[in-house]
Parts: sequence; C-alpha cells; structure tokens
Amino acid sequence: MSNIASPRSFALLAILAVILLLAPAKAFAGTDPNIRWKTLSSEHFKVHFYQGGELMARRVMSIANSSHQWVGELLGLYPSQLVEISLWDDVDSANGWASVHPYDKIRLFAAPPGPDSELGVFSDYLSSLVVHEYTHIVHMDEVSKIPGFVNKVIGKTFLPNGAIQKWFIEGLAVFMESQLPDGGRLGSSQYKMMLRQAALGGTFPQLSQLTVTPIIWPRGTSPYLFGGFFFEFLAQKFGLETITKFIKNYGANVIPFLLNTVAKRHFGTTFYSLWSEFHAQVIADSEKHLAELTQLGLIQGERLTKGGEFNGRAVFKDPRHVVWVKSDGRSMSGLFQLDIERPNKKPQRLVDCDGGCHSVAAYRGRIFSTSTSWNRLVYQYGEIFELKDGLKKLTSRSRARDLAVFDDKFNATTIAYVRADYDQASLVSFAVGEDKPSESEKVIIQPGLFSDLGDPVVLPGSEHLVFTGAKDGQWDLWSVNLETGQLQQLTNDKFLDRDPVPTPDGRFIVFSSDHEGVFDLFALELATGQLFRITREPGGAFWPAVSPAGTSIVYSAYGPKGYDLAMLPLEPQNWIAIDDTKAPHADSPLESAQTPPPFPMETDFDGDATPYRATSLKPRSIIPRWAFSSGGNNRLGFEFTGSDVLDRHYFLAAFDADLTRITPYGALQYKYFGLFPNLSLDVVTWNGTDRAIIDDQIKEVDARNWMINAGASLPIPGRVVSFRVSLGYSIRWKMIGEIPKAHEPASTTPSRPESRRLAGLTASASFSWLRSWAKSVSTERGLSGGISVGGRHKWLGSDGKSLTITGTLDGYVPMPWGHGHVLALLTSGATSIGDIGTIEVYGQGGFPVQDMVMAIINNQPLSGRYLRGYGHNAFVGNSYFLGNLEYRFPIFPIFRSLGTIPLSARYLHGAVFADLGRTWTNDSSSGFNWGIGAELSLGINLFLARDATLKIGYAHGFADKGKDTFYFLFSP
Repeated sequence: MSNIASPRSFALLAILAVILLLAPAKAFAGTDPNIRWKTLSSEHFKVHFYQGGELMARRVMSIANSSHQWVGELLGLYPSQLVEISLWDDVDSANGWASVHPYDKIRLFAAPPGPDSELGVFSDYLSSLVVHEYTHIVHMDEVSKIPGFVNKVIGKTFLPNGAIQKWFIEGLAVFMESQLPDGGRLGSSQYKMMLRQAALGGTFPQLSQLTVTPIIWPRGTSPYLFGGFFFEFLAQKFGLETITKFIKNYGANVIPFLLNTVAKRHFGTTFYSLWSEFHAQVIADSEKHLAELTQLGLIQGERLTKGGEFNGRAVFKDPRHVVWVKSDGRSMSGLFQLDIERPNKKPQRLVDCDGGCHSVAAYRGRIFSTSTSWNRLVYQYGEIFELKDGLKKLTSRSRARDLAVFDDKFNATTIAYVRADYDQASLVSFAVGEDKPSESEKVIIQPGLFSDLGDPVVLPGSEHLVFTGAKDGQWDLWSVNLETGQLQQLTNDKFLDRDPVPTPDGRFIVFSSDHEGVFDLFALELATGQLFRITREPGGAFWPAVSPAGTSIVYSAYGPKGYDLAMLPLEPQNWIAIDDTKAPHADSPLESAQTPPPFPMETDFDGDATPYRATSLKPRSIIPRWAFSSGGNNRLGFEFTGSDVLDRHYFLAAFDADLTRITPYGALQYKYFGLFPNLSLDVVTWNGTDRAIIDDQIKEVDARNWMINAGASLPIPGRVVSFRVSLGYSIRWKMIGEIPKAHEPASTTPSRPESRRLAGLTASASFSWLRSWAKSVSTERGLSGGISVGGRHKWLGSDGKSLTITGTLDGYVPMPWGHGHVLALLTSGATSIGDIGTIEVYGQGGFPVQDMVMAIINNQPLSGRYLRGYGHNAFVGNSYFLGNLEYRFPIFPIFRSLGTIPLSARYLHGAVFADLGRTWTNDSSSGFNWGIGAELSLGINLFLARDATLKIGYAHGFADKGKDTFYFLFSP
C-alpha cells in the first residue's frame, strides 16, 4: 500500500502546477540523410527547406513577414525572438505545429489539403496555415512581470500562456486565421454545419469536456471548432482589445490555470457563464436556420447506416452493392459492403484499412483505394491499392490521393490520380498491371496549373475526365481531354464544388456544393449548363455515388454524430432548377466584431538561400530537476537541453544533488537523428554506497558510479507491422571512496569492496502489430514482442563474462460481446548465465512501496510487470518467467475536468487477472507461483502535461509467500 502523505506533501502538489509549465520532453524520429537543407533569413524569421521546396519556402517567408505585421496590428502581440520555420514534405497532409519552448519554432507540412479537408476551403490555405501557427507563437510567447523576469534569468521555461486549455490555444488561432480575407475555417460552410448540428443534436460540449480531447464527435476537431466560434463570440461581445488584455494579464500570472479569475477581471464574468451564453446563441441561430430550411422543404434520403462517426466515399461495386469507408471510433476503419436491396442486413467488412482508406474507386467489380504507406523509413505517402485478398499495393512513392479507374483508348485499365510534391498538385495516370507503373506514367495536368486538385472521374463514353480544381481563389468543376489535354471549366462560382460523379448516360454531373451556405447535392446538365438541386439536408450531403443503372444516388449525410450513408432515387424530373443562389458565407452564425485590416501580402521573398547551420541547438534555458520524498530524501538540480529546429541533434546536460548529503548526480547525453540508424551517447555518474568489513563489522562506504552507453537504433515502420533493431555498448564501473582504518588488532583483515567493471554489447529486435481506437481503454488487437541478447567479456573491457537473454511476447484479442472488452496475455522472461557478480539478478513479486503524492509530484509513475499477490521481490533468481492474463473492460467514459481547472478524468475501466511466475538459479527454483485479483483504473490528465492512470486493486497469491494485498498506484 502507498504511504500516507504528510500535510506538506499537499503544498508540494500545489507547487507542481507551477513547475508543470515546463514543456514536456519530445520524442524524435529519424530523417532522410540524403536531403540537403538550406535557409532563408529575414529580420523576424528563418525558413528552412530542402530539395524541391525553395519556391514554396520563399512564399512561406513572404507570408510570415506579412503575418508578423498583420497579427501584430490586430492583437498587439509580437514574439520575443526570431521564429524558426521548417518546411517538410515527408507526409501527404497539410498541417503544422508550433512551440515556444525552448525557442520559437514552427513546422509546416507542405502538401496541399484537397477539397474535402477543412483546410481546403480557403482560397489560400498556406496563408491560413502560417497565420494559425504564428498566432500560437505570439500567444504562448506572451510573458511579463515575474514569469518574464524568471525567463530572463534562466531562459524561457515559465510560460503561463503555453499551459492553457487547447480550446483556448486553438480557438484563438482558428479565429485569427478566419480574419483573413477568405474567411478561414469559421467562414467555411463545413465548420458552420458542424456547429449547427452539435447545437441541434445535443452533442454541443460543456467547457469542462474540452480540457482533454472529447470522446464524442467530432473529437479532435472540437477544440478548433467550438474554441474558434467561442472566440468569435468574445470578439463580437468585447472586442479584440479585451482579448489581448486578457492574454497579457494571463502571461503575468505566477499561479497558473486561473482562467476564470482573469476572465472576471476583463470580461466581467466567468468563462462558464460566457460559454452558456455562447451556447444559447448558437442554439437560437441554428434553430432559426433549420426553420428556414424546413420552410423551403427538406429533401433527405433514406438512411442506410445509423450511429454516425464516418461513413463516406461510397462507390457502386455493381448494381446492388455499395462499398464505402467506415470508421466508428470503436474498431479498425475499413472498407464495407452493403446490399442496397436489403439495407437492413448487416454490412460486410471487406478489409481493414491499416493506414486509412482515403479514396475509393470501383471499376468492373474491382475496388481500388488509396492508403498511407511508409517509404524509405521516414516518408508517409499515399499509395494505390487494389482489394484482392486484402489490400494489394500497386505503387511505390506515388503520393496518390484521389483516383479514378477507366480504360484508355487501347482498352488498357488505367488509373488517374492526384499527387503533390510540396504544394504543386498534378494529375497523372498509369496502366494497371505494369511491373513498374512509373514507367507508363503520363502527366495529364502539369504541376502548378492549379493550386490544388481532387476527385477525378471519367465521363462515360468519352475521353474527358472531370475533376475538382482550385484556381484563382475558388474551387470549381473542370474537365480535361485525356488525349489533347484541353481544359474546360464546368462551373464558375464562389462556392466549393466537390465530389463530382457522372450519371451512367453522361447527361449530368452530380456533385456536392455549399450553395446557400449548406453542402447539398446538385446536378449539372452538361449539354445546357443548367444547375439542379437534388437534396436539401439539414446538415450536409457529400460524396455522391450513382448506381450503374442510373436509378439511385447513395451519399453521405452529416448529422450530430457524424456521417451516415443515405439513398435517394435518381429522378431528374423532381430536381429543382437553380437560377440564383446566395453566397455561402452570408449566414454566418456569429458576425465579426470589426473589419480586420487587409492582409499585407508581399511578393515572394528574394533573399539568398544559405546552407543550413544548426545554430538553434545552443542551450536556451535552465530547467529545474527535482525529486521530493516524504521521508526527507530530497534532490534538487537543473538541466540544459537543446535540439535544433530540424530535430536532428539533441543534447542534455543534467546535475542534481541530495539536499542533505550533497551527493551529486550528473548526466551528459547526445542523440543524432540525421541518419537512418539513430545514434546516441550517454555518460552518467551518481553516488552510491558499498559495503566493507572493518573491525569485523559491515560498514557502508561511498562509491562513485560511472556508466557510458553508446547505441544505434533503427526503427522500421510499416502499414501493418513495425520493427525496430538496435545495437548498444555499455560500460559501468565504480570508484570506492576512502575506507575507514581498522582499530581492533584482533579483528580479521579489513575487506575492501570489490570494484568490478562491467562492459558488454546488447543486440535487440522487436516488432509491433498493435491496434487501439479513439474509444478504446486498452490495446484491443494484435501482437508485439521482442528479444534482446547481451554479452559481457574481457574482450569488451569487462572483469567478468556473462550471457543474458530477455524476451517478451504479448497478445490482445477483442471479445465479441462488447466494445472495449479485451483478453490480454502478457509474457516475459529472461535468463542470465556466467560469472557471479557479472550475471543479472531478477526479483519477482508484488509492487514496491509507492508514495502516491510524491510519485505525482516527481512524475514517477510505477511501470513494469508484477506477480501480484506477493511481497515485492519475494522471489529472486538469475532467470525468470512471468505471465499475466487480464480480462479488461470499460466501465464509464468521463472525459471531463474540474471546470477550467486542468485536472481531468478520462475512462474508468476495470480488469480481472491471473498471474503465473517463476524464478530460478542454476541450483535452486521457487517453483511456479500464481495469484488472481481485480483492479479498477482511472485514466487522468494532470495540468495538461501528464497522462497517467490511478489504479486500485486486490490480489491474492496461492503459493508459498502468497498473501492478500491491496494496492493504490500511480502508473502510466
């Protein structure tokens, strides 16, 4: 059982909230050693890029310089230092992130977003992306008074505005991007749709549900969506100046997380009250909007699926069967098939979508899809797969997004797809069945002709391919002649026209568009140019699929819980002709409080590019280290860390000491991620004790321990299974301190502690095929395992020789009777043979004593695997085996915080278990020991910085030394 903390422990817990303002440690991944980085520099920014990215980097620099002026004029906030921006083209997604610890930096991913992305709604998505991330910088970097003084002394470590709820951080950035001339996400019909449906459907979250990522739809989008509209509400009610004053005041706070205290000072009330008012206003506006649609007459299809989440990108495999992408947050996303003539029959899962299924195409009963796959260990690119005994990969490094399948003029099955290198989208094709598709690749639309592309589809009986193209600030439907390359614009309006699909007779193009501010299905008659309305959904309609017989349309209808499939008869005589439409952004739920200044867009930056230098690697701050104990064994120290903006180099220098004995600990660490194997070197020293026999008595003497580790590790990620191999060398020795002199002449000769040097090589390999989902309480499916072999020998610098082998093998099986119910079998074992003093010794038994409050303060969760129902290290040996069989099950999803105080609970879940273990040496064995028990677990998040689990449990051991044990633990 955990010790009961003294009253001063609770004071230390309060101090923890301040210390947790420090940024958490980052995990780095390797980068391609073949790329060569260069740098553009201006007064306020550096932009780093590599081969192929210079044109985009110059544009990013121009936008960044303009953002500095524009955001500063609107918010009155500026960064405290030069901002480092790196431009990456290693993933096929448009996104970015920003950090201000230990210095200001932004990472941008170069790929254009596509028409169905929430970032694809802008006429200039790159400006929106840069403004969004730059807003993070000026917001989180705003520090003054005592926190500002502390940062001047020890570097940028105290960041009140960096330790604030995500709905605030992301909401402010979404609001700022939406002040751009093209409206940003808050001006998009998609975001308004999601806001209205949440308000009407009862899924509008309370403020306490946004401290951690909500479990309800739209989950990860929620802080951006609701936070962004909430800031629009605040700006409308109080003005931007008041928001800026709040940010500056909050950045001067010594005590963190006092959101409502500062809110009262500037807004006159708490965020609780403001959120309630905001919620009521959104409901009123949404009900008004629904009433207007109802008065016009709703046109909705019959729902084929229920429950929401994501059901989309449907295609007809044949006249009866629809294939679509389904993701419910409870299981692996996959391709499913439904018989539309028997819609009540359970859909058939065709294949799991490891890596996602991003686009789907059907051709003569064959199904094709794009999915993310790894390339050269570090690149995550879209590739094309065919559904054939699973997903068969057809391409390599194609960077495919949306695709179409058809026969060319030689009757060869051909795939046309959208690809992008940096921000240059193009449309290319290749013949299916070629051993090397790239050799038959043909460019249909050259890069740069459109700012973005999507949704290619071939018109029946023609040589024309229809697609969605972004040009001159708007998304329209276009066609291209596959033989001549001649382009024709089919629509020309300010709406977002997407998801085109032709009717079988080629007469109409059915597509989704946000006419009148709501995405609905429309039809364009190609011969006349006449536009017709097909649906009037209260939410929205997307991804239409027309049956081969031309009798029905299946599409995705949006509702409060996400997207469901719906079906309408294809009856052109009942469609509504469109003569005049209203602008999609005219009915914004919340009008802007003021007209923002124009964005001062500069011409592309024309400064010289220079070779990259890792100047950002230098130490920037002193970070405190601490380890407190209710028993009085307290340690305090500091560390320097640094990483360059490309995350190729990382170093750490740390020092701390016991506050009573002044026994120092020191560590130096360097890691390099610029090669395919990641390299590391560690040097660590710490003070310990050893035993000497003086005057026939055992006495403790000081011993200075040293350890040097050098290693290389190569992660090998994969779509389904990932691997890792590593090789390391370690040497450890100790230096014995002064030995007291003997005073008893009759005593035996004093025995000096033996100072052994242990040195050896360790090689390891592991694999992982584990799966869990948004609503999981545990890993739910798969296998993982690993083996490690270590040897010590005098040839390696060791004073003794040994051979040690360790291994793990874990399996998880979902139970068929309920979501989240999992049977987990965890096995581990080791054996060590060799010289005494050189071989490893393993202890097996229950948990060590844990001081709960101190473990939380020191961020020292108890991890590992244990034989529960026994005392800690009840059995000891040079070899062991341990098996843990656990039945895990969810109890209740909480996902709430204490109001705006960032102490959050996630899932409450439970487990019943049986453990079996054994330890042995060469000449003795404990036999097999077993125990059973049960435990409750509560997932928590502490102060926005620590995810952990609180466990309370009972176990009983049945073998010798077994007993009844109760435990309460702080664990990962």
